[in-house]
Order: sequence, then structure tokens, then C-alpha cells
Amino acid sequence: MILPIISERSKIRKTWDAIMAVALVAAALVLPAAAALAGTKYALDTVALRDFQVVLTVLFFADILLNFRTSFFLHEEEIRCPRRIAAHYLRGWFFVDLAATIPFFLIFPESDLSFLFKAARLTSLLRLVRLIKLWSQISWYFSTITQSAIARLLIFLFW
Repeated sequence: MILPIISERSKIRKTWDAIMAVALVAAALVLPAAAALAGTKYALDTVALRDFQVVLTVLFFADILLNFRTSFFLHEEEIRCPRRIAAHYLRGWFFVDLAATIPFFLIFPESDLSFLFKAARLTSLLRLVRLIKLWSQISWYFSTITQSAIARLLIFLFW
């Protein structure tokens, strides 16, 4: 079954982008906290943390697939051709999205924890780049004042 092309400005896509923004903010908060608290009496439950990471990975892979079926605008013209959409995505954000989606916790389950935390930090940084990408995709919805307030909030959260 081939999924239909979804408009970049459709309600479905904007809802998905909101879900991804929540997932990215949660990842940006939970994963560094888990790394900081590892080995202490306040360490997060490893099963819950692994489940959280699995859910994030599934969401990010689904987002990659959805990006191959989402139209884009070029000079105010909506491009809905699947080949052009794929070429555009492959030339743009695909490799950043893919790198941010790599499940290091599954690839190296029993390896040195310091390596895993470094990989998790890198993945978290790439996920923040995804948040910036997501912001650029939805920014046309908001006025300049709203954009400024939300941008300040994001900077405050991730500073």
C-alpha cells in the first residue's frame, strides 16, 4: 500500500509536527537527565528509559517515512510529485534525520556506558537540529510576535 501525498500545510501534517515537537522536547529533557543520574541512587529505571527510547526511535523512523510522502513548496508552488519530494528530502534533511534516529541503545546494548552517553549526547544534539527544522516548517503559521516569544522559550529551554 502506497501512502498518499500529504500537503505540508495540511492539518494532519501540522498535528504530526506538534507530536514530533513534544517528542523532541521530551528527548531533550529526559535523555540528558538519565545520563547525568546514571549510577546514582536517583538513576532512572533502565526498562522505562529503554521503552522511552524505543518509542522515540519508532516515531523518528515514522517521521522519515512521512517526509518522503509530504509535499513541499518551491516558489509558492506546491510540489506533489513523489520523485521530486524524495529528491528534495534526500538533498536536504534526510541524513540529519537518519543520523538522529540511529538507536545506539540497541546497537551497543552492553557496551561501555561512557561511549553510549557520548553517542546519546550527539543524538540529542541532532534531535535539537530536528526541532529547529520542525520550527522552520511550522513558522509560517505564526505572526512575528508569536515566533519571537516561542523562539525565546525554546532558547530558554535548551540553553
